[in-house]
Amino acid sequence: MKDFKTLIFLLLTSISLQANAQTYLVKDSNADTTGKDHLASKFGIKSDGRTLNTNSIQKAIDFIHQKGGGRLVFYVGRYLTGSIHLRSNVIIHLEEGAVLVSSLSIYDYNQVSGRDPALVSAFNCKNTGITGKGVLEGNGDHLLNNIKEQAGKGFIDSRSAVPALVSIDSCDQVILSVQNYSDVAGDAIKLSNASNLTVENAAIKTMKRGDGSGVGITLSNCKNIQVTDCFLDTELPAIKLSNEIENVQFKNVVTVDGTLLLIEDNKVVHAKKQTSVF
Repeated sequence: MKDFKTLIFLLLTSISLQANAQTYLVKDSNADTTGKDHLASKFGIKSDGRTLNTNSIQKAIDFIHQKGGGRLVFYVGRYLTGSIHLRSNVIIHLEEGAVLVSSLSIYDYNQVSGRDPALVSAFNCKNTGITGKGVLEGNGDHLLNNIKEQAGKGFIDSRSAVPALVSIDSCDQVILSVQNYSDVAGDAIKLSNASNLTVENAAIKTMKRGDGSGVGITLSNCKNIQVTDCFLDTELPAIKLSNEIENVQFKNVVTVDGTLLLIEDNKVVHAKKQTSVF
């Protein structure tokens, strides 16, 4: 009887500890890695909208990656940053009211292995992404003015300088479920050589400059991609497919004029306008 009571006590204690632990499961095809939530504030990341947090955020991502994975969690506030690079088994999670704000200076953006610059990028990663009810803010007008000014002085090439908001290249098992992509200067989401990736529950708004940039989502050499419950107020085409794609699926993907986007024979087609799909 005593042994039985001891067993029950240990079981209840274990359940209680698991319930109180703040953890996040990062999926892996070989093994499951349970990573803790790490608060952005613990890494000296400021939410005042003025402090440039690029280095602090990158150090936090690298630390979580080295510890085996988990989420970097941002609570209410405006977090100014330049280019940051995701790592395998690391998720950026933006709680409601958290805004990741793009730097106004083009010099705060950099390329990864020669790829185009972006605010948030991932290259050769697995089990990564951005989630939550927060916002990725592109600061479009201000950033474009800075690019124009620097190009006018001959310091940069304005045609290739405009960064995307999110760029995913050569990655597997990626989730992009942050709720809002706003005021985007260039393309919102660029996917290249990616597999097993989901874009969901997103409202995407880019600047319409009529120069071919400002696309909502671009896909190149991708397979097993799901785009679900997305609203696109972007340059046309709202979604651009190029090169080889395989098993790309759209569900409830709607443009600002209410047109439902579908994919047939690896091409985007436009269905009749919808009054509501959500």
